[in-house]
Amino acid sequence: MRIRYVCKSWFTITRNPSFVSAYRNFHRPSVRQSHLLLITWEKATKQHHLFSSEINEGDEITTPTTQHLLSLSCTSCVNYGAQSANGLICLHLSNYGGVFDNPSYPVRVLNPTTLECITLPHSSCIHPTSDVTYHFGFNPLADEYKVLQVQRLSCKGEHSWVYKIFTLGASSWRRIEEDLDVDRLAPFDSSNSYFCKGVYADGVMYWLTRDVILTFEFGDEKFRVMPLPQCSRLYCRPKLVEVSGCLSIIGLQDKEMELWILKDYRNQVWVNENTQRYVVQPPKRAEYLIPLGTIHSGELLLRSHMRKIGRTVMVHFYNRKSNILKSRQIGLPEFMFPGDSCLQPLTLFEGGSIVPLR
Repeated sequence: MRIRYVCKSWFTITRNPSFVSAYRNFHRPSVRQSHLLLITWEKATKQHHLFSSEINEGDEITTPTTQHLLSLSCTSCVNYGAQSANGLICLHLSNYGGVFDNPSYPVRVLNPTTLECITLPHSSCIHPTSDVTYHFGFNPLADEYKVLQVQRLSCKGEHSWVYKIFTLGASSWRRIEEDLDVDRLAPFDSSNSYFCKGVYADGVMYWLTRDVILTFEFGDEKFRVMPLPQCSRLYCRPKLVEVSGCLSIIGLQDKEMELWILKDYRNQVWVNENTQRYVVQPPKRAEYLIPLGTIHSGELLLRSHMRKIGRTVMVHFYNRKSNILKSRQIGLPEFMFPGDSCLQPLTLFEGGSIVPLR
């Protein structure tokens, strides 16, 4: 990739879809690095800054190194959300608590390896106060990356839904005519929980509801519903998380963890990995830990629910085999930006993607 600008033929080869696909299949089994995407807002310049923190493989987790990726101008400190698929990242306004359509904060797709970043065309909502969420995934059958937009329209306590898809390489959004009665198929605890905090794994987006799991396949662009695993307990605050390429559901309470892994999506086969009782001792002052996903070594990456204002953030690596929790502090280099910002983790992603965005 460093020498692709030597001549036109080399540049063309590295952008050929078959070459990109072959490289992804060749590279994935040998991945020995994971990366954590972090964001901070610099008050002095009114900019958001994105950072990549590399996590190296080894018996001992080393202090991650931090690299500046991208700066985004903004007039205020808004909450961003991010989702990753095969090393690409979709960056958008956070859907926590409901987000309204705002063309000043467009949806972007970033390749942290090549530092390419594109801005998707604005997709206007049917109503200016529609709640809007975005979900990013990959269709392995057609080798396509897609962004799903979900609009929720509310009127007198009744909800209706509009779904749109943007395929990378296209010029506009297109609407999906999906007759989905979400309230009937997948009842939620509160109206603000619709389609929030989705998890992508192996071509499918998942959302956890009160009683079932709602899925969206990026291949046929259809919604489906699947039951929760048949287990006696999931504790409080269960979370969906990607574990080693599979969807998992995790519950943490009283220092114990319940972990179920969806081994077979088509046949809905869940496996309880708890061959022994997991005992996760959280750090001091942390009431509970929030799982972010697994890194290349299989260790589970977690963060404390408490936020600390400053130039550092504390993350935790849990080894499911040895039942050991290690903590590491990620910080910004001293020469980077004043310390009047809050550094926050957004998503895990794998390095080495050469997918062209233009």
